[in-house]
Amino acid sequence: MLLDSRSDAAWAQGRIPGARHLPTAAVPEADLEPDQVYVTYCWGPGCDGATRAALALARRGVRVKEMLGGMEYWVREGFP
Repeated sequence: MLLDSRSDAAWAQGRIPGARHLPTAAVPEADLEPDQVYVTYCWGPGCDGATRAALALARRGVRVKEMLGGMEYWVREGFP
């Protein structure tokens, strides 16, 4: 499951199809599926939101990966 760790305003501007919005600050209280693998992303390589969200998820014992490049590289590659 893709998790978009960006702000509400950024989420409203666009997102990767099928992603769930979960800002980093909301990770500690988020209702998560225990067997799911989560992939965090944010704006791009200069943004550490996805890294911070992944760390917070890992601290909860959740299986997590970080999508390097974020929205910036998703768009650069021509994905919707």
